[in-house]
Amino acid sequence: MRRGLAAAFGALVVAPLRRERLRSLLTLVGVALGIAVLVAVRLASGSALRSFRDTVLGVAGRTEYEVRGVAGPLPESVYRTVATFPGIAAAAPLLERGAVLRGETNEGVTVLGVDLLADAGVRDYGLSDDAAAGPAVLQALTHRDSVLVAEKLATRRGIREGDAIRILVDDRERTLRVAGLLRFDGPARALDGSLLVLDVGAAQEIFGAAGVLDRIDIVLRPDVPRDAFLAELRASLPANVEVAPPAARGDAVERLLRAYRVNLAALGFLAVIVGAFLVYNSVSVSVARRRPAIATVRALGLSRRIVAAAFLAEGTAIGALGSVLGVGLGWVLARGILGTVTRTIGYHYVRTRVSGIAFDGESVAVALLLGPLLAAAASLVPAIDAARVPPSRALRRGALEVARGGTGVLAAIGVLLLGLAALAARGPAIGGIPVSGYASAMLVISGAVLLAPGFLVLVSRIVPLLASPILGAEGDVAAAGIRAAPGRTAVAACGLLVGLAMTVSVGTLVGSFRVTVDRWIEQTVKADLWVSPLARASGQRGATMGRDAVDAIRRAPGVADVDPFLELSVELPSGGIVSVSSGDFAATARHVEIPFLRGDSHATLERAAREGLSIVSEVLANRLRVREGDVLELPTPKGPATFVVGGIFRDFSTDQGFLVLDDATFAKWFDASRVTSVGVYVAPGVDLADARDAIARALGPEHLVSMRTSRELRDEGLRVFDETFRVPAVLEIIAIVIAVLGVANTLLELVLDRRAEIVTLRFLGLSRRRVARMLLFEAGLLGLAGTVLGVASGAALSWLLVNVINRQSFGWTIDLEPPYPRLAASVALVFVATIASALYPAREAARLDLRFERETAG
Repeated sequence: MRRGLAAAFGALVVAPLRRERLRSLLTLVGVALGIAVLVAVRLASGSALRSFRDTVLGVAGRTEYEVRGVAGPLPESVYRTVATFPGIAAAAPLLERGAVLRGETNEGVTVLGVDLLADAGVRDYGLSDDAAAGPAVLQALTHRDSVLVAEKLATRRGIREGDAIRILVDDRERTLRVAGLLRFDGPARALDGSLLVLDVGAAQEIFGAAGVLDRIDIVLRPDVPRDAFLAELRASLPANVEVAPPAARGDAVERLLRAYRVNLAALGFLAVIVGAFLVYNSVSVSVARRRPAIATVRALGLSRRIVAAAFLAEGTAIGALGSVLGVGLGWVLARGILGTVTRTIGYHYVRTRVSGIAFDGESVAVALLLGPLLAAAASLVPAIDAARVPPSRALRRGALEVARGGTGVLAAIGVLLLGLAALAARGPAIGGIPVSGYASAMLVISGAVLLAPGFLVLVSRIVPLLASPILGAEGDVAAAGIRAAPGRTAVAACGLLVGLAMTVSVGTLVGSFRVTVDRWIEQTVKADLWVSPLARASGQRGATMGRDAVDAIRRAPGVADVDPFLELSVELPSGGIVSVSSGDFAATARHVEIPFLRGDSHATLERAAREGLSIVSEVLANRLRVREGDVLELPTPKGPATFVVGGIFRDFSTDQGFLVLDDATFAKWFDASRVTSVGVYVAPGVDLADARDAIARALGPEHLVSMRTSRELRDEGLRVFDETFRVPAVLEIIAIVIAVLGVANTLLELVLDRRAEIVTLRFLGLSRRRVARMLLFEAGLLGLAGTVLGVASGAALSWLLVNVINRQSFGWTIDLEPPYPRLAASVALVFVATIASALYPAREAARLDLRFERETAG
């Protein structure tokens, strides 16, 4: 059996592939590109998530459990209870905040405020100069302006021991003196070394956090039973305090990123599917071209099973080798998109810093398994066809096409799959993942693929009739060639179909989303100026400023009205994270028409302020499945609180979801002493530049703020949006490249397979130019069929992406606004590229008569 398979593989596969290196290379490159896309998105997004996890665990050190506030900072008084609790080996108070390191370029850093004596039992801080470790720690303990700097950050910024550094905290700048440098180990690995460590008391003073901590890290004695200990500790703490392992924070962020990562992976998988069509096409034509060889080995007694196994091995080998190349290409592509992915995660979810791609054995294993498996599946049908055709039929051209059945049966199954797709689109999400939406999308693609052979035959009949004067005899011959083998030629159209469907659907989603977001910004961002802490404008999302700044802005000459806004994150008992915000509902009602799903904006806001109701974003309402009038329970610093939903509004600033309260209601449950930003409405007739100057004077030099107009804020929002969707755009391009490679591969295979036919046409008087035109017309028919089906499938996928997949993934409703000019240009470019891909096969076809004469003479 093994010898027979080896002999069959050598005769039917290896030898022909050596003679057809270019065709084999095109198939291999297509598979490799598809795998590369999948590997790249997994590696890039996985590296960003792993960096955050490494930061959490690196800062945690030996921490087994964290004691932290449920919906805000932790009262410092809790530390006394925890530090003296039986069974604890070490308890370390910690304040972990973000700041901006000032310089020629600003850089976000993490600041740890720790009790350096208590912290020794939890974390290890290795100083780069061990001899100076004692004095450095002593200085950090006794001098409020002393700080320890991670050595990697110091090297990157040119900082030395003893230097003064400036950090931006909220709307104020502080100067600190570098007492020592921390080796790149343990906590100093956080955010690729972007870490400062100072005494917790100094950190509380710098961040205006007197009397509070962010958490207490604890290490238990080895002999303490964990479950019993946790139950006793939780019972001794206030209700608004929780105890959890450090990894829980990483798990919460991973849940936030799940939908983003899954959607990127789905696009990558589509690129792999396009590559699988290349394999199907390659093996299918291999079977057709090697009919004489199949007949010979079958006549010599080789079994059908071995023949099938040989062609199955060909496809699997292509998939395996393409996967190996794809992993390497994926690594390179991942490095190219890493910055974009990291910035997107930072904009929308959590700040992280990634210095490079982290090796992910799981992603590599998935790629190395998926490529051969899909290639084997794609090779199965042509391999079975090769085994089933008797030697007498295998010697006749076209026998394999007949054996596979009529195009009508395939079309009927395709229509059935499209019907199932419509039913699947009605299904719910599972675990926050739009499984039914993805299933519907795959059914749409599968249905369109099965319709392709019949549609291609229809196109090959209609187009020559309509364009006979233009196409001439070459067009008739090209159409006849397609009709003679619709199953084989349709595969190229199918690859183009999937690539174009991906382009049209993602393009429609991005275009529609951009129009919707732009419209939403124009409707809601109405203030003349937006004032926020300079640290926030420099990338520190959690930066705030005191209410005294709001009062100063309100008193500035030329200011008619202000609308302060505060945002904080609260973790729900269910494990999700929600943004709880406050605003002056009366001021908002005076100036902005909030896009509520139901009801008048002014009346809804007025009622919410009067009755203490909440208004929630559509994203949060969909995620928690609440409606207007329902009650939501949230953890607060003062214990659990219930809020009645007074209205639901459209919002596209975050997929975490917003719950917004009027300032007065918010202050009953949360710390309302600070604000995130202030919307400023300038009095009529006041010049905007004069208003800026007046606000700057009112705030004085002690408040460092950023002042941006609504137009500047809108432009910034759209820039972030474009950055977010840059990676899907790259994936679109790669999928189209693979599809065009498929067309070129198919035409080259057809030239080789129809060599005798083309040579006969040459001897009958068909010129080289007309032979080349025949191949170009054939490419045009393939391109036309693939384009029409691709655009139709893309339209269906667009609806699914906008109304099902994105709604179930992120919770927002997008207006379907296809960018017709851009899509038309993309489709036209793909069609032209398809025709261009036929130039080399056409040139080869035109030269076949000379080759034939040389072979005959030999």
